[in-house]
Amino acid sequence: MSVSRKRPRWAELPAAVRGSIEGLLGGAVACAENCAGGFSPGFASRLSLQDGHRVFVKAVDAHLWPVEASHYRAEAGVAGRLPVALPVPRLLNVRDDGRWVILVFEHVDGVAPGQPWTTRQIRRVLAQAVAFAQATTPSPIELPHEHPRLGGWADIALDPSGIARLHAVSTWASHHLDRLTAIERNGICQVKLRRFVPWLLAG
Repeated sequence: MSVSRKRPRWAELPAAVRGSIEGLLGGAVACAENCAGGFSPGFASRLSLQDGHRVFVKAVDAHLWPVEASHYRAEAGVAGRLPVALPVPRLLNVRDDGRWVILVFEHVDGVAPGQPWTTRQIRRVLAQAVAFAQATTPSPIELPHEHPRLGGWADIALDPSGIARLHAVSTWASHHLDRLTAIERNGICQVKLRRFVPWLLAG
């Protein structure tokens, strides 16, 4: 994944923020492995404590990046209410002092997909996406009706060039755009995700 913004490294964080993170972890950080991928300007690193315990930590300065900080807060709210049975990293701790938003997750070993993805990787991701949708329907998290939805179908429906790109990528989605927009509007997750490819329309 390409990087759009330079992430701060552990040594570049203010001393008070490092202290807050170590307070959440209950110990001193012995090693920090910076995570360079992604598009957030926030700190993201795999941290190892002196006792060998590892965690993944994200942190962002809300004064410098207020929009991104709101995303971190939303992520904390969602991650903290996901069903325990889901195979996702557990949210272990959160600190939000109004300036810095810090999220601590359990560390999970994994391998990033290659470029381009293989058929096996795509099938595995889509299978997990379907399983996640089934496990979280009905949604365990209640959102206001006007809360922004992921997907972007409504935006595509209002953009003639987007409709044209959609037809080139997926004739099925193009022919069912009204249905997809309605599903997105109502926040329904009972969708066969393997047929939906709006992420290919970016740019």
